[in-house]
Amino acid sequence: MAHPATAIIVGAGIIGCLVARELAARHPGLSITVLDQDGIGTGASRRSAGVHLPRGATPRTRQMTAYSHDYYRRLRHTDPDLPIYPFPATVVSADGDRPGGGYLELTGPTRVSQ
Repeated sequence: MAHPATAIIVGAGIIGCLVARELAARHPGLSITVLDQDGIGTGASRRSAGVHLPRGATPRTRQMTAYSHDYYRRLRHTDPDLPIYPFPATVVSADGDRPGGGYLELTGPTRVSQ
């Protein structure tokens, strides 16, 4: 007798829950169990600021950041009741042009008058 495929995820923080979500979306017949010694999202995920900044020092980091930015944008669009909120930030640039530090193009600077 064939048994359904099973995935067991240890940790019910933001990473464990998103891994379970992705597995469920990509493999609808998969049996998924998420284990944690405490409640969902009550460990480090609860204490984290959870701030996502659209920047990266290397091309690989910028690629992962762009993916994360799009992932959370789609997640928020799919379920508007999730606690995902835009977080405005101010970056000061000495030359008044685009700031350095690997900010993604999607950040679009806004010039502020002095």
